[in-house]
Amino acid sequence: MTSASGVSTEQLRALALALPGTVERRTWGHPTFRLHERIVVGMDEDAGTATIRATREAQAALVAIAPETYDVAPRVGRHGWVRVQLATADLRELRQLVLEARHLAARSTRGGR
Repeated sequence: MTSASGVSTEQLRALALALPGTVERRTWGHPTFRLHERIVVGMDEDAGTATIRATREAQAALVAIAPETYDVAPRVGRHGWVRVQLATADLRELRQLVLEARHLAARSTRGGR
């Protein structure tokens, strides 16, 4: 599922900002990428991690399959968010996760959860 290729913070930033309507805003001292005020992805550049919006089902699958790369995000993990170790993440896989996170954020801005 993942490879040792890794993803840089600049690659993640480019992925997030390539999504229609997504903007970057610094929150809690870290870059966050938002769609209509909803956070899609948060990034801790110093730690080399990202926190990505996901469903609880996707979170459970990712953590089970690749625990060296994915774990339950602190504070927001109970809502499905997943923390990603960028050093062990796969770029194509991360692109898909970010796209799915954007869809979840778009859905939640229309009133669904």
